Amino acid sequence: MPSKINKDQIDLLLKELAKAYRGKYGKNARVELIIVGGGSIMINYGFRDQTDDLDILSSVAGFMKSPGSSLTGSHRQILLM
Repeated sequence: MPSKINKDQIDLLLKELAKAYRGKYGKNARVELIIVGGGSIMINYGFRDQTDDLDILSSVAGFMKSPGSSLTGSHRQILLM
């Protein structure tokens, strides 16, 4: 089981995910990500320091499988949980 995720790790994960997405689909490709659950509470309200996972909804079908598959290490584990 991966360790807890903090806000700094979420920021790094989203930057790496954006880089992978741009590499696959081009820099002008657009996707909307909606972070829900504990991750959203942590980012938007700050009364939580960590979360167990990062729940993300995407406007692009298959988004999490395609660019996410190029991520490595703990970022990939978090993404594909």
